Amino acid sequence: MKIKAYIYAEYNSHSKSFNFQPWGHKCLDNTFGKFIGETEVEFPDVDPVELLKGQVVLMRAEQQKIRAEAEVKYQNIETQIQQMLCIEHKEQP
Repeated sequence: MKIKAYIYAEYNSHSKSFNFQPWGHKCLDNTFGKFIGETEVEFPDVDPVELLKGQVVLMRAEQQKIRAEAEVKYQNIETQIQQMLCIEHKEQP
């Protein structure tokens, strides 16, 4: 399987050298640095079923991350609600 790669160079002021990055698409602006050329890279054939399985694993991990973040937000809001109810309850005669 051949994949086309677009190569960009970006100057790293810390190391005072250029970093070269391949990208899967050509950018019309300078987002990735200076476009310097394109090439084709040869890869071994990949089983599409394995690619799908890998994508499902990544998506499930993202689901868990989102669920955990949502649970934290939910608990923070619940804590605020309970604090407000506690204050409201104390002020009543």
